[in-house]
Amino acid sequence: MRSDNDEYSTNIMVTFHLPPLLASVFELLIANKFITDAQIAELHTRTDIENAPVRMTIYRLRTALKPYNIEIYNDRAAGYWITHTSKVAIRELLESDIVPETKVTRSPIEDAPEREIPNEAIDGCVE
Repeated sequence: MRSDNDEYSTNIMVTFHLPPLLASVFELLIANKFITDAQIAELHTRTDIENAPVRMTIYRLRTALKPYNIEIYNDRAAGYWITHTSKVAIRELLESDIVPETKVTRSPIEDAPEREIPNEAIDGCVE
């Protein structure tokens, strides 16, 4: 295990834009050949997120890693894993100072045309 585990975890969160729980699961995937539902559920109890289903956690992690072309595979008997090639690419990214660009999308609200609010709608409002 790494002596600067906190720094490593923070680096994963910053580089891949992950919240703490997803970063912890991702760390397990990087460090192990396979991880099981039980290992992910244990992380949930340590972070007080007991009701979050394991599948939802994996779904969110897969979605977050999609811009980096990192796929999470699974097999009911074995668990979840990422390929060795992906692990090498991840380690290189974490060791470099370059943060890959992610696709930035605008929200539908930002693209909506501005409309004037009629005075009748404003009259009843309290400031």
